[in-house]
Amino acid sequence: MRKNIILTIIGSLFVFVAIRCEGPVRFINIPEDEIEQPGEGVPQDFSHTGPDVVFIGNSITRLFREYSAGGENWFDKNNYVGKGIDGQTSTTIKNRFDNDVLALDPWCVVISCGTNDIARNGGYVSLETIMANIETMAQKAKALHIKVFLASVTPACSFWWNTTDSELTVAYIKKYIKDLNVAIKEYAELNNFTYVDYYSATKDQDDCAPSQYFYDGVHPSAAGFEVMASVVKPLLDKALGK
Repeated sequence: MRKNIILTIIGSLFVFVAIRCEGPVRFINIPEDEIEQPGEGVPQDFSHTGPDVVFIGNSITRLFREYSAGGENWFDKNNYVGKGIDGQTSTTIKNRFDNDVLALDPWCVVISCGTNDIARNGGYVSLETIMANIETMAQKAKALHIKVFLASVTPACSFWWNTTDSELTVAYIKKYIKDLNVAIKEYAELNNFTYVDYYSATKDQDDCAPSQYFYDGVHPSAAGFEVMASVVKPLLDKALGK
């Protein structure tokens, strides 16, 4: 049997998860009735009376929230809210999505996750699992007419907090990040979401995190956040009609 099987796309009954493992990217159909729906306490009238944008993610998002430009906090002056928690994986971010994003009723959401999954903070996580978590969050937001922005994983070649796992080689980490970013981008394109390519703007020629933009090989410095802000803000401004 051929290794790459083209799955039939059946009307609007399915949504897609883009998965890149060995070989070409594949698309797996997931029935809509298996996707989690927004929980209780989430606004249903699409009024969007909350912030312009909520950024949800891990420690990189938490640090981004503290970024200042021209002496003024970048999030505050743009009516953005940051919901980053250190060490969280795509699963733990997904589990708080209703409370930290949907309940705030924003116009847009920027979803950033994957670094801690690849770093195995909670053990090995497959690319398929990360994409399923991203899909759940994106489709919940879409159902409430919140504009969805899916961020790439930023570059890294090692994780200083996990140096004992022999499988986390430089080659493995770089490939996983590249494959995940391809999957996120293709999933965004299939669903008319916006892909935010932090990775291409901040990586060095070896596809690692340069000291110019990252202070510890994973977390961006002020210079790194300046670049990230320059990537995402024009996309958000366009969506918000600014």
